[in-house]
Amino acid sequence: MHLADCKYVLFGRGFAGPQGKMMAHVFEELLSRHLEQVESALEQFSCLSAVDYGQDVQSLQLASSAFLNKRTFVIDGRRICIGTSYGMKQKQSWIRRLFSLCGEDPHQFQVVDKDDSTLIEEYDAPRVSVNMNKKEAKKGIRYRLFGQSQESSQAEMMYCAFEDILSRKPELLEWAVEHLHRASWTDFTLWENQGNGMPSQFKSCRLM
Repeated sequence: MHLADCKYVLFGRGFAGPQGKMMAHVFEELLSRHLEQVESALEQFSCLSAVDYGQDVQSLQLASSAFLNKRTFVIDGRRICIGTSYGMKQKQSWIRRLFSLCGEDPHQFQVVDKDDSTLIEEYDAPRVSVNMNKKEAKKGIRYRLFGQSQESSQAEMMYCAFEDILSRKPELLEWAVEHLHRASWTDFTLWENQGNGMPSQFKSCRLM
């Protein structure tokens, strides 16, 4: 198996393949089961597009960098393109959010460790705060974002909120970078940008 491949369980069946194919497979399976959520998913998930970037090269030039790697599937006769240029944790985050949108049990999807026996946790437990007991910390924190109930680590919550808000209000992106100091035009996930000049708040960061 290639290093980028993974094993996972979806609705009780085992699969193996590249991470991008896994993400597309889960989205296709869930949306095929919940056709009523296709429009909502296209509106709320910036990793999805009704434009088939595999065929429309001109539109691809203007698309998000998430679509540098992409797959296309057909739901009820409609072609949907999914961008898969994310790290593994980001892919799992998108998958959890789609399970939530569809009202399905997120435990129906699990990534399997290399030894075929250990299920990888879907998110890291947040640090324990004075307002959170140990039991709550292990489960993550619950919150609502644009009417959708979510449960994740604190870092994942912050990422999801930034991505959802800025996807809906792209005109605020420059303001957010300039004033919030929690977003940057610099890709600090690249080792060449992680020198002494990297702001401390980006020691843990991800792309969106």
